Parts: sequence; structure tokens; C-alpha cells
Amino acid sequence: MKKIATILVATALVAMTASAAMAASALRISQVYGGGGNSGALYNQDFVEIFNSSGSPVDISNWAVEYASSSATSSWGTTFTGGANYVVFPAGTVIQPCSYMLIGAAFGANTALPALPTPDATLGSNMSGTAGKVGLFNTVNVAVACGSEVGLIDKVSYGTANCAEGGAGTGGLSNSTAALRNLGGMTDTDNNGADFTVGAPAPRNSASPANPTCLATPTLRSTWGSLKSIYR
Repeated sequence: MKKIATILVATALVAMTASAAMAASALRISQVYGGGGNSGALYNQDFVEIFNSSGSPVDISNWAVEYASSSATSSWGTTFTGGANYVVFPAGTVIQPCSYMLIGAAFGANTALPALPTPDATLGSNMSGTAGKVGLFNTVNVAVACGSEVGLIDKVSYGTANCAEGGAGTGGLSNSTAALRNLGGMTDTDNNGADFTVGAPAPRNSASPANPTCLATPTLRSTWGSLKSIYR
């Protein structure tokens, strides 16, 4: 009986660890907008949106969102000085199941344009409105080249930017368009070109309604990228 109890406890611990890993791997960048505050923009501020596609809350304490210009070769942590090109989430930061987090970036010249929903975090970067790249990491990368990232969770290259996931970036953006991950963030085939549609920005923050199509337990391979191989 004691041996059986030990096995059951061990099995439960493995299941809990796997569940936590799967939930963390379900995070992805769901929207990118770099035209904020420019002529013809729909909002006065750039932003990046993150989505938790799992049915469990995910703690992202000390994780980072980083921006880099379209052609930067040491892609991450070198585009701007003073660390303005990345934000590190403080201890206790959690994204709820099937919910979003909004990271506000730089304001454009026209601050009279509509404001974003209240951002959950702030990224100091002035993002390009047409071509650039954004990464989500579970640690900070500084002066790291594309392909050598540490703790990479997800990355999105838009327009003509290098370092695209799957080798193809999203379509080119403008002051009035954003890169929107399909199905409100659910689609993830590890190909930016296939996973994103260019359209009007629709920023969501942690107070926005949860994604109504979000599945607690994925049933389709197409809902997870190869980086989330634990599901396969």
C-alpha cells in the first residue's frame, strides 16, 4: 500500500508539473501595433498584446517582452539604449486563463487620438509602424542574435523584418493596421505569415472579456506551435 501511495504521489507531481509547463507554453503574442500617434493612426500609442490560450493562470514574473528593429542582426536588447526596448514583468504578474495582457509602448506626436484601454505594463520603445519584431521570453535577452535567443516563448516579425517565426513575417503594417493573431490569439502554427492577419487594431487588456473560443484542453494540433511540443 505504501508503495502504491508513493507512486500515486509521484504521478500527481508529474501531472502538476506538466500542467504548469503546458499552461506557460500556451502564451503567445496576439497583437502588434506600431503606428500609434502617427498620421492616420487609430490610437495615440503603440502596443503589444499577449494572450494566455490555456485554461490555467500563468505566472510571468521576470519574463520580458522585447522589441527590435526590422534589420537588427543582434536582434534583442540592442536596438535602443537604457533598456527602453524591453519590459520585465514584476514578481506576482499573472495572466488569467483565456485572457489578455496589454503592453503600451511609445506615444506618437498626435496624443489627441483615442487612448488605449489601460495598459497592464509599459514598453518604452518607439516601434516602427511598418516593420519590426517583438519577442516574448521567460528571461531577458541582451545583445542576442536571432536564432540564439534564451528562454524564447514566442516571437513575431511584421512587415519586412528578419527573424520571423516559420520564416515568413506577417503582412506589412501601416499607421491604421495591426498584426492580429487569428481566432483572437488561438491560432499558432509557428508561422507568422500564416498565423496573423493584418487589420484594424483592437487592443485588449487584463480587464477585457476572456476569449470565448478558448479551449482549456486543446483538441487540434493547429492551436499550438512546435515550441509547445509538450502538447504533441
